[in-house]
Parts: sequence; C-alpha cells; structure tokens
Amino acid sequence: MAVQRFLKILGKSAQNFTKAQLGRIKRFFASRNLQEVHTNDIGEVTAGLLRARHRAEAASATAGNKRGLGGSTQEWDDKFSLLADELSKREVMSMDELLSYFPEPAPLGEEEKNFALAAKERIERIIKNAGD
Repeated sequence: MAVQRFLKILGKSAQNFTKAQLGRIKRFFASRNLQEVHTNDIGEVTAGLLRARHRAEAASATAGNKRGLGGSTQEWDDKFSLLADELSKREVMSMDELLSYFPEPAPLGEEEKNFALAAKERIERIIKNAGD
C-alpha cells in the first residue's frame, strides 16, 4: 500500500502527525486512482484537478517544453475554466472525462525511462534503509 511506503519513508517524523493529518494523508493516497469525481466532495475534486494539472504539465513537457506548461497562459486558463464550468453543473464526472480536457503526454523516451527507473531504485533504497 502506497500510504504505508510513504509513512515508512517519513520514518520517525511520521510520529509528529496528528490522527487527523494521517487521515488526510491516507485519503490522498486513496483518491489517487479515483475512477469518478463526486463534485460535492472537495477531496475528490482536488484529486481530480491535481491529476488534470499533472497531465497538462506532462503533455507540455513531453512535447518539448522541459519547463512545464507550453502554449499561452490564457490557453491553459481557458481549458481549466471550461473544466470548472462543467464540474459546477455535475454531481459526478468520470476521471477519464475530466482528464480528456487535456492532451495525453507523448510516450516517454529512453532518457525519461532511465530517469524514472533510477528514481524508482533510489526510492526503494530509501525505503529499505528506513526499515533498518
């Protein structure tokens, strides 16, 4: 479970969190893979919007702009405004529909794949060392 790995990485500092804070952390991880967003649940809306933002940034970065969002600021503001307008009219929106407001990122190149693999290995070492 991702939340357990996260808490293991935090190590002793996890003891400083209140039960309410730990509950929010657990909810964040539980919401990462939502299939639908209930618009009356701020946690779900937040998770959906964060995934949409990540997708927009990834699409821009893989299109050649390594610094993040490409295109004009107004273009991205318009996309998020359209999404916000639609969310306000709905009780539920599928995550696929929510994400469809933004283009899919291009497939990862070899450099990005190697970076992701190296990051994964570093995280696994951190987790292993946290348990020692």
